[in-house]
Amino acid sequence: MGHQKLLQPMIGTVLVLLLLVGCGTPTPALDDAEAYINRGDAYMEKDEYDLAIAEFDKAIQLEPGYADAYFGRGTAYLIKGDFDRAMAEFDKAIQLKPDYAEAYIGRGLIYSEKGEYDLAIADYDQAIKLKPDYADDYFSRGIAYFDKGDLDRAIADFDKVIQLKPGYADAYLRRGIAHSEKSEYDLAIADYSKTVQLKPDLADAYGGRGGAYYARGDLDRAVADYDKAIQLDPNYTEAYFGRGLIHSEKGEYDLAMADFDKAIQLKPDLADAYTSRGAAYYHKGDLARAITDLDKAIQLKPLYYAEAYFIRGIAYYENGDLDRTIADLDKAIQLKPDFTDAYYNRGVAYYEKGDLDRTIADLDKVIQLEPDYAEAYYNRGGVYALKGKKEKAIADLKKVLELSNDPLLRQQAEEQLKALGAR
Repeated sequence: MGHQKLLQPMIGTVLVLLLLVGCGTPTPALDDAEAYINRGDAYMEKDEYDLAIAEFDKAIQLEPGYADAYFGRGTAYLIKGDFDRAMAEFDKAIQLKPDYAEAYIGRGLIYSEKGEYDLAIADYDQAIKLKPDYADDYFSRGIAYFDKGDLDRAIADFDKVIQLKPGYADAYLRRGIAHSEKSEYDLAIADYSKTVQLKPDLADAYGGRGGAYYARGDLDRAVADYDKAIQLDPNYTEAYFGRGLIHSEKGEYDLAMADFDKAIQLKPDLADAYTSRGAAYYHKGDLARAITDLDKAIQLKPLYYAEAYFIRGIAYYENGDLDRTIADLDKAIQLKPDFTDAYYNRGVAYYEKGDLDRTIADLDKVIQLEPDYAEAYYNRGGVYALKGKKEKAIADLKKVLELSNDPLLRQQAEEQLKALGAR
C-alpha cells in the first residue's frame, strides 16, 4: 500500500500549539489585543475559522507587531487550506519573533503540502533546535523525510518521537509504513500491532498490517486484518484492493472481482484495480471483459502499466490475435526492459507466426535475464531443431535436464534428444 501524507493530524498539532502560546501573561499594552486573540482561540476550538480570523484581524489592527496574532491567523488559513495566506502570516510571525518555534512548524507544514520537502525540513530543523524535546516536531520532520523518500531518516525521527512520547500511536503507524516500504515486514508488523494496541479503532493500522502480512505470504492473517479495516472503515479502498489480490492468489476470482468492483466504485481512477480485475476475468475465461478492464488501466496510466499491456497481450493471444499480442508485449518490454515473461510470450507469438529468428532472439533475452529458465532452453532447442541446427538444439535440451526437476519437461526433453540421435 502506498503512503499518504498526514497533514490533518499535524494541523491539529499546530492548533494545540496556538492555544498554548495564547496563554501567556499579557503586558499591559497588549491587553486589548490579547482579548481578541483569546476570542480567536475560542473560535478555533469550535472550528469557526472565519470568525477566528476576524478576531485575529482586530488584534493586528490594535497591535501590528504582535507575532501571536499573525501565527493564529496563519493557523486558521492553514486549516482552511489557504496555504499562500498562511505562509505570509507565518513569515510575518517569524520576522517579528525569530525564535517562534510553532511558526516554523506551521510554515514547514505548508512546504510539505507543496512538496517542497527540503524547505520543510529546514523549518522543522529550526523548530527542533528551539524546542529539542517536543515530539510533534520530530514527527513532522519524519513525515517530510518519508515523503521525500529518505526512509532511514524518517525512521530515526519516529524513533525519537517514541522515545519522547511512548504512547504516540501515529509515530508507530508511520514507522510501520516506512518499514513496509523497506520490505522490513516483521518490524512493520510489530509497529502496526503496537498502533492497534494504542488505537484499536484505527483502520489504517489494520490495513497496513494486512499489507505487511500479505507481502510476507501470510494470506489468512492478511485477510483478517483487511476484514477488520473494512469493518472500521467501509470506504477503505486499499483494503478492498488488497483483499482482492489475496482472493485472486487463492483462485477465488468471484470474491476477488467483488472486492475490485468496490475499490473501483470508491476510486474510479485506480488503475491497479482495473488491471487486477482484468487478470481475474482472464483467469475465468472472460477475455472480452478482461480486455475492457486492461484498456481502462492503460488509459489511466499509459506510460506506466507494463503489467496491463502484458496481460492484455496474453488475452489477445488467447483470442488468436497475434499482431495485437506482439504490439502489447512490445509496449510492456518498452516500459519494463527486464520483463522476462513478456519476452518469453512474445517469442511464443513469433513462433506461432512462423518467425523463428525472432523467436530465438526473444528466448535468448529470456535466458540472458534468467539463466535458469528451463522452459526457455526447451523451446529454443525445439526451434533450433526446426532450423536444422542440431548441435545447438542438443545443447539446449541437455541444459533442460541439468536445470529442471519437472518430470514432464524432462521426459519431453529426453524424447527430443532421442529423436535428434543424441547420447
